[in-house]
Amino acid sequence: MRYPALKPSKLLQAAAVLAGLMIAPQARADAVGDSTTESTITGAFTTMRQLVNAAEHGRVSAQVTLAQRYESGEGVEHDMAEALRWYWVAATQGDAQSQMKLAVLYDTGSQVRQNFTMAARWYEMAARNGNVAAQARLAVMYYRGIGVKADASESLSWSREAALQGNADAEYTLGLLYADGAGVPVDYSQAFHFFELAASSGHVQAQYMLALLYGNGVGVAPNRLMAQLWFSVSALNGNTEAAPTSLVGPQAADRREPGMVAAMARECILSAYRRCGPTLTSAIMDPVRLN
Repeated sequence: MRYPALKPSKLLQAAAVLAGLMIAPQARADAVGDSTTESTITGAFTTMRQLVNAAEHGRVSAQVTLAQRYESGEGVEHDMAEALRWYWVAATQGDAQSQMKLAVLYDTGSQVRQNFTMAARWYEMAARNGNVAAQARLAVMYYRGIGVKADASESLSWSREAALQGNADAEYTLGLLYADGAGVPVDYSQAFHFFELAASSGHVQAQYMLALLYGNGVGVAPNRLMAQLWFSVSALNGNTEAAPTSLVGPQAADRREPGMVAAMARECILSAYRRCGPTLTSAIMDPVRLN
């Protein structure tokens, strides 16, 4: 099949756009907070009056719980303005959970007017407090110039920080930076390395980029079967850019190939991405040789 021609700086930037404005599920999850905090605080404060009193006297854990109560309407009338006020109070006292919560709200425009500048401000505070999801999102914002002036060096720094802790979004951003030569010299083998790491953690855009690199032989030896495998995996994970109908062209060596590729993709996903490499392709395709 003919793979999309790889003009690296253009194509990889286009791929970045696909994910650049998306908030990773982990970032949303991290903004929700630890449920044990609520139960602990509830045990400490038997009445709403005690909770409010503790929050007003500067106890951060009480401020966070109060914000959560107002947001959810648990034990009190839902009041998002009050929730935001208490998240803000806790965040200004250095609470990373509240900083992340405010960042995601402003980033997504959920229950507040969308404001990327405010989002970037709170992400940076949370990032400096060690929130890995905030570090990864901040890297994207610096790469794309969302809410901040584009700065490849800052993007590289934050993505490295989060990638060292296994964050797939950060690994994907590092792949883009190396492929585009942003903040670092162009290095397609490094781009492949980081796309592979992110893809193996289930990152859909990284899976698509990995397929393109295999298909075009950029940063790795060309391998049509591996390209088809990762296109199919990305498609099964919801990426419409990698539509399954476009995966296998007239160059397929065997009419059984589409079904075999689909089987490989399912096995790859079911194995939590532990069986997605050449060993799997050899096992399923043998004795059919496709490369």
